[in-house]
Amino acid sequence: MTDCFELLQEPRRPWLDADALKARFLKLSAAAHPDRFHGGTDSERAQANDRSAELNAAYNTLRETRDRFLAYRERCRSEACIAEAYEGRIREIEDIASER
Repeated sequence: MTDCFELLQEPRRPWLDADALKARFLKLSAAAHPDRFHGGTDSERAQANDRSAELNAAYNTLRETRDRFLAYRERCRSEACIAEAYEGRIREIEDIASER
């Protein structure tokens, strides 16, 4: 199973910044888009198609709250992993609060 978080270079946690995710997806998919390889070998075009399909599937998974949580739960089954994600979120909230 593909790690959607790793593929889209997103921290593994159950929440995310939807705008940042979309921007990252667009950047990665533009670089891997099959049209960029129209003059390439059959193998290069096939790899570009596969990469593009993976990126699209990962983005569609992470942009939907329920699917993102299921992907997170699948990849992060240990309590330590879950605690690490929530500690990171607490730090983010503290940083926002200190800026005000």
